[in-house]
Formats: sequence, structure tokens, C-alpha cells
Amino acid sequence: MKKDYLNQGISIVLILCCWGVSWAAEGAGETGTPALPFAWDVAQRAHPWLENCDYPMRQVVIDGEVWIMHVPNSDVYKEQCKVCRFKGPDLEHLERQPDGYGEFPGAAAFLGCGLWWDEETRTLYGLMHSEYAHNNQQGWCSKKTRLATSTDMGLTWTLVGDILTRALPNVADYAGSCFEAGPADFDFYADTRGGYFYVTSWNSFTPKQGKLNGFTMYSEVARCAIADRMAPGKWYKFCNGTWTEPGLGGKSARLGFSQRGIYGNTIYSTYLKKYLRIGTHIGIKDNRGMPGYGFDDRSVCISACTDLGKQDWLPMARLLEEPGNTTFGFTLADEKGMDPVVCGQKLRVYNYWQNVEGKNRVLDISLKEGSTPSRYFPPYDSYTYEPHPESCDPIESRKTQIVGSADPKVKYEGGGWTVEKGEHYYQGQANTASQAGQSVQFEFSGSAIYWRAAGGSDCGKADVLIDGVLEKTVDCYFAECPLAYQFAFIKTGLDPEKTHTIQIVVRGDKNPGSSGTMIRHIAFEYGS
Repeated sequence: MKKDYLNQGISIVLILCCWGVSWAAEGAGETGTPALPFAWDVAQRAHPWLENCDYPMRQVVIDGEVWIMHVPNSDVYKEQCKVCRFKGPDLEHLERQPDGYGEFPGAAAFLGCGLWWDEETRTLYGLMHSEYAHNNQQGWCSKKTRLATSTDMGLTWTLVGDILTRALPNVADYAGSCFEAGPADFDFYADTRGGYFYVTSWNSFTPKQGKLNGFTMYSEVARCAIADRMAPGKWYKFCNGTWTEPGLGGKSARLGFSQRGIYGNTIYSTYLKKYLRIGTHIGIKDNRGMPGYGFDDRSVCISACTDLGKQDWLPMARLLEEPGNTTFGFTLADEKGMDPVVCGQKLRVYNYWQNVEGKNRVLDISLKEGSTPSRYFPPYDSYTYEPHPESCDPIESRKTQIVGSADPKVKYEGGGWTVEKGEHYYQGQANTASQAGQSVQFEFSGSAIYWRAAGGSDCGKADVLIDGVLEKTVDCYFAECPLAYQFAFIKTGLDPEKTHTIQIVVRGDKNPGSSGTMIRHIAFEYGS
């Protein structure tokens, strides 16, 4: 590859993902979390491919040659953009071609992570991550996904229009203190086996005033029939098991095991007869300081599913145990470094990011029989302290009232409850206890009750009782970092005409990996 390509920048996307798992210790044996039904060997080698990129690029094969195209960082916010073009026999031997050109007014034009070649019409389709309405007070900008096409191999591009947008058009249209950033920061997969294009985005309900919160980021997916050639109005968002919400202005639901997804890319393995997804999990802290809050473990992860139409992703596992990893961009290919759609037993992962000189690499992966323990995440994931009716996710759009730990209607029993201050706690505080028998309870009327309790490396177990009946023992241990936004317990389907009581009883025992038995009660939410 030529040196001038290595110096080209790309975007300011970010945030990463995986398919999460369950609330407690590291290890499937202790938690009952399923394992991935396969294993792998990985060999690493340094390679300077795609220096200064910060989103998952996707190659396209045209007439037996591999092409990569993108708008450089210097042009993404211009209406008239240069398009860098490269081709070669594989991804490791790309050579610079004459630059292309496109006019992309109205939003940033991060072209490069969604290319598709239509052999029948000799047309190149390019999806663009598009940022707009920047406001330094907000946690993030507004964003959407747009489509452009080229009939001369990327030399000139025509903007077609938006294909994926958020539910409401303007930040001010969203009630409360947050707004939906929008479906972009995506990767693209052309499922020729199933007949659909898939775009997997990270999205977030973002503070109108404040920092971007990685804990509350999530994945969403949209698809379009390949026969519809990516046309605006032909995309539909995945919403609670169906593909009925329109890509333009529709609602979406969170995607992935335990609602936490992978920021990376997808390929189908004929050896496993499964789709693989490889990347880092959404919500990690980037080396540029974005998001303001997020997960600490940035290991490369892998997940698998059998049916993209059902999005039945398995719990993710660490492909490589690298908590301090700083390369977050992923491009997948077969063992020849060409095909982005299908691989066999072997595949290549091109792993890169901006400002990580000397760390970009190729992972040569060989799949094999075996079983691999999955990672763990809380079963309900992270949510802001206010519902968002603009989502179709049942938890995100819940209809509840919140009652903080200091509310006089919340009753504590057993001596020793103490107040712990924290910027991530509701109203800035949690009440804590660690001795067996200490309890907190709350009476409410409604059909649903949600318990918010922080997770951490010193947390223990608690019994949850509804109307005096034990519902579940919850383990609040999470080794990686403190978690303040999770729901530790959810119960729906209660009689809304009756008064109910939820009681949390500290057990005084813990997961073997925990350093303590602490329970940090943050809040209850109740309603319909």
C-alpha cells in the first residue's frame, strides 16, 4: 500500500460494542452464562493498513480486485469532498488511484464503511455516517445515515439522500433532559445468503447538557432487501423481533445479548455455519477521552448468530484478552484478504485506529471445535434515569416514576445503612449496607417494579421479595468497573389495582471474586 494512503484521516466516530451477558463473576461456570460453541487460534502481525481511521471500513470486490474508498478527515465537513480511492489484489496490497469527488451538503460525509457493488448496473453504492447540528453543550451531535452512488468506479458521486434517521427530527422535540443522537456510526453487511443489507449502528439517548455516557449507548439494526438497492424508504428498523419500523423516522429497540452490542463488522463462516461479529463492545472509553464515562475493558470480542433476520446473537467472548487495547476499527475478510461477505475456517481481521502509531495489525484467525466462556454484563444493561417514549425498546420506553434512596417513602431496617455520594447515582447518592439481614423496602401501586442497584468489584448478593415472596437472588458483583445505571431486578405483570411491597434483603454473602458484600441501593421505579 502506498504511504500517502497511510496518512489519510477518516472520521470522529467511536464507541464500541459486543453482545453482553450476565451480572456477576467472570466465568460461565459460576454464573450459568452460555459459552460460545466453538474456539479459535489467533496469530498477530503488524501492518500499517488504514492508519488514522476511526470507524469500521468495508471493502468491495469489483472485477476480481479489492477496492477501498473514503472521504479524508480534511474534507468530511466540506460540501465538496475529495474521495480517496485504492485498489489491489487484496487488502494488504492496495495502491492509490486517482481521487474521486462528491458534493454532500447538509451533513458530514464519512464515506467508506458501507460500500456495495451492483454488478448488473455497474453502480457503486456508498453509505455515509453523517453528523450535523453540532452543539458543544450536548453530549454528542445529531447523526444519520445517507446514501450516495457512483457509475464511474467512484470518480464522481451523487448524493441520493437519507436512509436512516432518528425518531424525531429535532433535539428540542425530545422530552426530558436527553435526545436521541441517531442511527449512524455504523458498519454494513450484504447478506447475499438471506437477500438483505444490514446496517448496525450505535445510538444513545444523549444529554442535552453534559457528557456522552458510554454506559447508556446501545446497538440498533436496520435492513433493506438487496433487490431494493438501498433506496430511501426501503429500510426498516429491527424493533422487538419485527422489521416494521421505517428507517426514516421510525423507532428502534436495543440489540444484542443483554442489550449490549459489538462495534466492529460481520462475516459469515461456512465452517461454523454462523455469522460472526468481531469488534469491541459499545460504550468503552476511547483513548481520545470519548465518551466521558464508559467501560474499561477494551478487549477484542467475538459473537455469533445463525439468523440475521432474528438477530439471535450469542453472548460475546473475548477473542483476545487485552483490556488496554487501543485499536477499535475492524475490517473482516476471508483468508485471502478479499471477500467481506463469506469466509471458511480461516479469516483475517484488520484492526486499526487513529493516533495509535505502530499498533495497527492483522489478526489471522483459525476457527476450531471447542467451547469458549462468554463475557459478562448485567442482564438488563444501562439506562438513563428517565424513560424515553421515542424508543420502542420496552425498558427504554418504560412508563415509570422514580423514587430515590433518600425518599421518606423508602424504609430501611437494620442498623448500619450509610449514604454514599456519587455523580452517577440518581440525585447524587446511594444507600449502602453489607451485613446480612439489613433491608430496604417500598410500597407501590402498579403493574411493574424496577430496582436500581450499583454493581462493582466489592458488591455482594441480595434477595428480592415481592409481597413477601422470594423472587430472585441478585448478585451485584461486576469486576470491570463500577456500574451505576443498571437495573438489578425487574418485575412486570403485577396486579395494577393492588398495593405491592418490594423488599431487598442483604444476604452478607458474595461471589468468590468479590472483595466485599456491599449492596448499593440507588432507586426504585414503579408504574405500568
